[in-house]
Amino acid sequence: MLRMAIDLNERLLNYCVNARLPANTHVTALIRSALAKTDPDTATPKRVATRGESRVMLTLRIDPELQDQLARHCESSRVAVNAFICGLIQKDLKQRGI
Repeated sequence: MLRMAIDLNERLLNYCVNARLPANTHVTALIRSALAKTDPDTATPKRVATRGESRVMLTLRIDPELQDQLARHCESSRVAVNAFICGLIQKDLKQRGI
C-alpha cells in the first residue's frame, strides 16, 4: 500500500492516461531507475507532503526482488519507503512539467 497526496495521485494518473502507460508500470520503472543510480537519495526529496493533507491509498505491485532492494535501500538511507516512492513520482512529474 502506498499513501499519496490526492493532488500527486491525480497528476500521476493524468500523466499515465495521456501517455497510455499503466501507473504501476511507470512507478516501478521510476523505482528501478532510482535504485540503479549510484546515490538515489541525492535526487529524491525525503518529504513530499505536509502532515494532515488528505491522501489516497494505492496498491503498488512490484516483484519480490525489487521490493527487497527497495526495502534495503530505504532502511540504509533512513527514509520511509512511502516517502521515497512519492518523492520519485513528484520529481518525475516536476521534470515533465506536470
